[in-house]
Amino acid sequence: MKKSLCITVLTVAITLSIYGVVFAQSVFNAQGSTVVPNIHSAYVHSHAFANTYLSISNITNTPVNCKITIYDHEGAEITSLGKVLTGNYVSGSGVTVPFIEGVFEIPAYGTRFYVLADTAAHLIHGHATIKWNSNDPKMSKALIGALKHYGQVGSVHAVQSGTSMINNGQPF
Repeated sequence: MKKSLCITVLTVAITLSIYGVVFAQSVFNAQGSTVVPNIHSAYVHSHAFANTYLSISNITNTPVNCKITIYDHEGAEITSLGKVLTGNYVSGSGVTVPFIEGVFEIPAYGTRFYVLADTAAHLIHGHATIKWNSNDPKMSKALIGALKHYGQVGSVHAVQSGTSMINNGQPF
């Protein structure tokens, strides 16, 4: 009797701990995804920095939810160090789009920019994953994107920039 009660309690405890971990993580059922290598961000001072920009466009006539996850050189998730912007220009910067756990909406035919740029001293090398979903379960490809590195070393005239297509420019 005592043994069966102990086994029952142990079984319930293990079950609750497993489900607790599962429920603690948010679920994002992706319909499409890609991996983006070469995420880089550094800041020494206002004339020595490097930023990464991810430009992501929705090529469909339906809004989609996008989830970006940025990982540093140790594999730690650092998405919250960046921000998501629209192309609207207000007071010298794009308009910030709210995102929770890396998830934000891209309107039909719209574009959003994820910017990994921080003014605290740091050096980050890593990669990103981009996932998306929509209310249309038959949709198979919705996004295209580009990766841009922008930085400055020394004087204002020593600006460095480069762009590459995410997923070879193919929709994902």
